[in-house]
Amino acid sequence: MRDYLHEIPKETLTIENIKQDIKDMYKMNIVPILLLGFLSWLIFICAKELWEEIKIASIFFCAAGLAGIVGSVAILFLPLTARKITSKKLVIVEDWLVDIREDIEYRHRGHDRPYYELCFAKGSKYRLYPDVYGDNNYKWSKMYAMSNQGIYNYSQIDDDFYLVFSNEKKNKLLLIYNKKLFELKEN
Repeated sequence: MRDYLHEIPKETLTIENIKQDIKDMYKMNIVPILLLGFLSWLIFICAKELWEEIKIASIFFCAAGLAGIVGSVAILFLPLTARKITSKKLVIVEDWLVDIREDIEYRHRGHDRPYYELCFAKGSKYRLYPDVYGDNNYKWSKMYAMSNQGIYNYSQIDDDFYLVFSNEKKNKLLLIYNKKLFELKEN
């Protein structure tokens, strides 16, 4: 039987593509904070008119205003963090996949979240949450922009990967790229 995965054309991966993926990763984190901040400020402004009439809920409205402030501050710092990481030298290591685990991240009040954990030979682990929809990974790619579920579907034990670490984050694993799909072009 022929292995069709070896016949898939590889796309060129550059340092600029990796930096763009890091920026996109931080942009995805900023959207919920932006919405929370906007809604909190909206509630706070609307409630200001009813402040005297609703004394019991005044604590809630103060908390909404505080959440708006925190959200606004976070919006300022997330892009700075992405810029800080991409301005430093990224560490790219080749490794191979040794295990894929399916598990559940237990949270309070039944809001459990399933995830896949890709385990690599040199001890690194990368989590993928299948409930994150859309082509959020490799957006720059013309052939392989895919969801977290897509990365999981393309990953098989013994596949070779490029692992991207940041020295700034004490070698926290930021991104992974399957070598079946991408070929790194060193600058």
